[in-house]
Amino acid sequence: MRPLNPEEVAPRLNENERKVLVALRGGEASSTAALSLSTGLGRDAVEKASAWAETKGVVSFRAEVSRFFRLTDEGQKYSLEGLPEKHLIEAASGGDKEISHLKENTPAINIALIWVRSNGWANIKGGKVEPTPEGVKAAKHETVDEKILKRLAQGRVNEGMLGAELAARIPILIKRGLAEVKEETERFVELTSFGMEVLPFVDVIALKPVIAQITPEVLQAGSWRNAVVQHYDVSLPVPSLTPGKRHFISQVIDYIRRFWVELGFKEMKGNYLELSFWNFDALYQPQDHPARDLADTFYMKIPYKGRLPEGKLVEQVEGHP
Repeated sequence: MRPLNPEEVAPRLNENERKVLVALRGGEASSTAALSLSTGLGRDAVEKASAWAETKGVVSFRAEVSRFFRLTDEGQKYSLEGLPEKHLIEAASGGDKEISHLKENTPAINIALIWVRSNGWANIKGGKVEPTPEGVKAAKHETVDEKILKRLAQGRVNEGMLGAELAARIPILIKRGLAEVKEETERFVELTSFGMEVLPFVDVIALKPVIAQITPEVLQAGSWRNAVVQHYDVSLPVPSLTPGKRHFISQVIDYIRRFWVELGFKEMKGNYLELSFWNFDALYQPQDHPARDLADTFYMKIPYKGRLPEGKLVEQVEGHP
C-alpha cells in the first residue's frame, strides 16, 4: 500500500536504501551489478537494500533469468586439438582404412568410432573404416560441431544467439559433455513514481548526520538536536525466529515412542522402580540369567522390599517351567 507522505518515508530508509535511491536518480532501471559499482556497496548489500526499499514502495525490483552455453574442460581440449571423429575420418579418407593402423594416430579411437558411425560418416566392417559420401565431405570441410566449438571457444554464447543450424546440434555436444548450458539471474532496480517524490527528502537527509541508535554519549553530547534520527517501521515483515528447540534427548525419546507405537504397541505408564518379580519372574526369566547380576541391574537399598501381587498370579509364575 502506497504511503501518503514522502517526507515521512524518507527517514525510514536506511543508509544503503538511500544510496540506492540516489544512484537511481536518472529514472532508468539499473542492474544490481551496476548499482554495486556506483554506490560502493557489495552486490548482496544492494539486493538486500533494494528488497527493503521495495516494501516501502520507492523502487520496483525484478529478476531476469538468462540461459547461455559454454564449453566444458573437455570441450576446450577438443576445440584446440580437434574432435576424435574428425581425425579418424580424415585419416580414413586419406586411404588407410584399417582400424589397427588408424588407432595408432587417432586419439580416443573408441570415441571416434562411435561418432563416425553415429554421424553417418563411415561404415565399420571387417576391421575397416569405409567412409560414406557424407564422411568424405566432413573430412574436407568444417563440420557443425567444429563451428560450435570454435564459437564457444571465444566465450559464452547466450541462448538464441547461435543460429538455427548450431542450435539444433548443440544438444548433442551437451550430451557428450563438451558443452553445458547455464542459467544466470540478473536483478534490476527502478525508481517508482513515489520514489521520485521521496528523493528530494532523501537529499535533505544527506545534508545532516543520521543517528541510527540513541546512546548515552549521543544524549550527553546533544548531537541529536541537529541530526536526523533513523526511523524504524515495526510493521514491516521480518523473518520468523525460532530461538528455542526441543532437547535432543526428548527428540530421541519421541522417535523411539513413535517407532514402537507404529508397530502396534501401546504406551503405558508405570513406577520408576519395579520389583524384580515384574522385571524378571513374570517374564519367565531364569533365576540364573546373567541380566539379574548386580553388574547388569541396579538394585535399590531403599526401599529394600516391595509387595508381591495376589497369590494366584505368583503361583502361576512359580509353576511355569
